[in-house]
Formats: sequence, structure tokens, C-alpha cells
Amino acid sequence: MILVEYSDSNSEAEAESRRGPERTGSTGSMKSLPATVPHKRKRDGDDSKQPNQPTPPPPPLPAGFHDLYASGSKTSTADDPSLHGGRQRLTPHVEGNWPTHIYLEWYPKPTESNHLLDLIPTSKTSTGDKPITNSLLESGLGTPLPLHISLSRPVILLTPQRDNFLDLFKKAIERSGVRPFEVSFKALDWVPNHENTRWFLVLRLERPRDDSLNRLLCISNKALGSFRQPPLYATREPEVKASALEDRRRRGSYDIRSLRSEVVPGKERANVISKQDEVDFSSHFHISIGWSLGSPPAVALELARTADLGELQKVSIRFDAVKLKVGNAVTVVQLPTGVEMGKGLIGS
Repeated sequence: MILVEYSDSNSEAEAESRRGPERTGSTGSMKSLPATVPHKRKRDGDDSKQPNQPTPPPPPLPAGFHDLYASGSKTSTADDPSLHGGRQRLTPHVEGNWPTHIYLEWYPKPTESNHLLDLIPTSKTSTGDKPITNSLLESGLGTPLPLHISLSRPVILLTPQRDNFLDLFKKAIERSGVRPFEVSFKALDWVPNHENTRWFLVLRLERPRDDSLNRLLCISNKALGSFRQPPLYATREPEVKASALEDRRRRGSYDIRSLRSEVVPGKERANVISKQDEVDFSSHFHISIGWSLGSPPAVALELARTADLGELQKVSIRFDAVKLKVGNAVTVVQLPTGVEMGKGLIGS
């Protein structure tokens, strides 16, 4: 018995298409055949393959992602100024010493970054073809960088002090009553660092409502002063009585209660911020956007002081947290949002 292989419907349709149109009757009239493979009907709302449709942007990274990579990779274990644009480490690295910085961080929007970049060329001159102003807005690979308002000088904490200081500072912020606030720009200027080893192109800031910057600075200076660290902008350190706890303090083996017992006689709660203790440093607060190793020439200073901020005068920056960086670890301390005002060790 011979087996016959039957073709499927697709092969029959292909065979009919190869035979061409079919003749009917004696007149030889042509009868057209339908298309062999009908096109699939496009579903309503399926616009995924339209060439002119813009691709939606990816979702933004979570805020905590940047804190995981707050420091760049190290290419050398020794201090090499050539790797850092000629900058030199003022404090040599020693094992057990932890560089510490307190600050408010700001990530400019792309449009804001463009306005900031426009200010840098108008405030620099060149020696030959090499500009004297280095931008702080982008990395060497063109990646946007965060900007900040400093609330402390770069200081050093010892290993046993890290947890104690973090605990003290977090509780001080929680009890301070300083709530989220906004700041705006005032003017462009050049300022040197504390050691006069670098100059920074900065945007000075308007004094915010509730004097929040001064209050946070006072908290930072008080907390660091309790660990014998120098203050930022202030000309004196908090007065702390020498006592038998001095050795324990240097080792970091103390707590908040021990600090309360070290008040200078005749001055109640010396480590607590009072209205008489507050000083207005509003003219000192700034956001750096560029830096130079040497003092800018007179023409650069004049260009900065007469620069028009343009659209940047409309920018308002909101801060709802303080950042504390110890080594490469960044701790985010949220500003309180409750109604109750703090009355703690360093509270208002």
C-alpha cells in the first residue's frame, strides 16, 4: 500500500500562488485569487514599534545610591598630587584616623547645571591654553557631581570616637527643632580655604527662614568641640572644663551624660546652644562650583563679583537632611518634621 503525503494549508496556498490566476469558462476570463497569507491586524494601542515615538527616560536612582559611591576609586596608596590636579593632602593618612565632614548635599538638575557651567568660563583666565579654574560640577569622565554646603571643617576622628560622635550628632539634630528648609543664591565670589592652599569659585547664599544654616552650624561646632575638634567659621571652641574624664574623652569612651557633667562652673550647660551663643555667619555660607590652586588674578575676581546670576536667582534648594561622612561611610541624618521643639544637649 502506497502512503500519500498530504500537504498542509500553507503549502497549498503557496502552490496556488505559483499556478497564477485561474481561468473560468470558454471566454478565458481571469478570476483573481485572494492573498495567500493575510497580514495580521495590528492591535489597538500597540505603538511600541513606531519609529518617531520618543523613548521614555529611565527612572531616577534612589537617593541612597549616591552615598554608596561617595568616594572615587584609589589608584595609589601614597599621596600623589598629580592624581588630584596638583592638590596636596594637608593631613597625612594615619591608620586609625578617620577624615570627617558634615555638610548639606545638593544634586543640581540638568538645566541648573548648565546655568552653573555658564558661570565658570566668565570667571577664569588662562595661562597659555590651560585654564586656572577647575569645575566641581563634573568628573573627569563627564559624570555630574553633587555640590554641598559645608557645616564643618575637614576634621579627624579616632576609631573609638566614631560611634560616640555619630550618636551624639544624631541626637543633637533630632532635638534641635531645625526643620527642612530652602536656600537661594545671592552672588558669585572667590574665597580661599582655611589654609589658603586653594581658592574656590562659590555661590553665596541668602539667609534662609528660621536661620537654619546658622543653627545647624552651631550644632556641628558644638558637637565637634566636645571632641576637641576646631569649629568652622567660629573663632573659639566651646568651653569645656578639664576633668578626670579627659583621657576617657580622647579614647572615645564616654557618652552624652558624661559630657553634661563637664560644664564650666558658673556657666550653665555650656555645651547647649543658647541665643547668646549664636553668631550670624550668614555671609560665610556658600556652594563651591570651581577651584584653583592659586589666588585668582584681579580680573577674575572682578568678573565674579559683577556676574549676573540670571536664571539661578530663581532657583530654590530644599534640604531635609544633613550628611555626616566618616571615612568613606556616609550617614544621612533627617531633619525633624514634628511639632515638638527639641531641648536636648545641643538642641534649641
